[in-house]
Formats: sequence, C-alpha cells, structure tokens
Amino acid sequence: MTIREYLAARRRKLTGTAFAAWLGFAALAFYATQHRISWLTFVFFILFAATVLLANSYWLKCPRCRGPLRMTCLPLTERSAWLTGKMDYCPFCGVSLDETRDAAS
Repeated sequence: MTIREYLAARRRKLTGTAFAAWLGFAALAFYATQHRISWLTFVFFILFAATVLLANSYWLKCPRCRGPLRMTCLPLTERSAWLTGKMDYCPFCGVSLDETRDAAS
C-alpha cells in the first residue's frame, strides 16, 4: 500500500463519518423539535465536530515525518485534483506519496 492510498483511505473514512454525522444532525434537528429528543441532536453535532477536529489534527499525517497534512491532503488523486493539481510529495519532508508506506516509516 502506498502512502497515497493510505492517506486517501483515511480521508474517505473521515469524510464518510462526518457526512453521516452531519446528515443525522440535520435530520434530527427537524424531528427532535416535535418529539422532544434534542439531546440526540447534540450527540450528532459533537460527533461531527470531533470528526472535523480529527481530520485537521491527528489522522492525516505523513507516515515518515508526522507532518500534519490536513487540508493539504485533499488533492491526493486525479479525481479530486481537477482544480488544483495532484499532490505528489509531502511538503514537509519531501517523501514521494507513491512510495510504499513501510519504506517511508
């Protein structure tokens, strides 16, 4: 598994979790006012906020230098890089994202 594949998989998991939490929050915001379960809406909001904080702080780091890639990590693949271009190396240590993850550690 390359560093690019590893980071893209982690980003997909975070994006899916954040979207599900946001969707749950939005759906319950309308439903909870009628059925008096507003605490559940707060739980989904906390889950969404925690996911965003994880993405920006802890989960998206270079495996070699542990540099925080955060939002720099967005253009990892051709599909997501149509506007800005694909990122090919870590901006902190210069390791190629196409190296195997084990070799970079």
